[in-house]
Amino acid sequence: MLFDGITIASSNNECVDRFNFLKEANTAKYQQYSNNYNKISRDYTFLNVNKNIIDKDSKELLSMTLSTKLDTLCSKVQFSRFQRVKEKVKALSSI
Repeated sequence: MLFDGITIASSNNECVDRFNFLKEANTAKYQQYSNNYNKISRDYTFLNVNKNIIDKDSKELLSMTLSTKLDTLCSKVQFSRFQRVKEKVKALSSI
């Protein structure tokens, strides 16, 4: 067997799994996307810490914005993963 049991376990979160793939694939986009993910996470923490003192409309606005940003980021990560696989397939075509 070529890889003899070397695999990356799934996190059961598609976005996180896609991030893990990019990290392992050494893509330039990983660091940028990782920084964006950390900022979104910090803002989710801010929202959760302050949820009892933020007015309803502001809380809803921030929550929707964070959700949209996270979905967009996960889509970008998915596309980068696809591009990386496409590059690998192209490199294999010369064999």
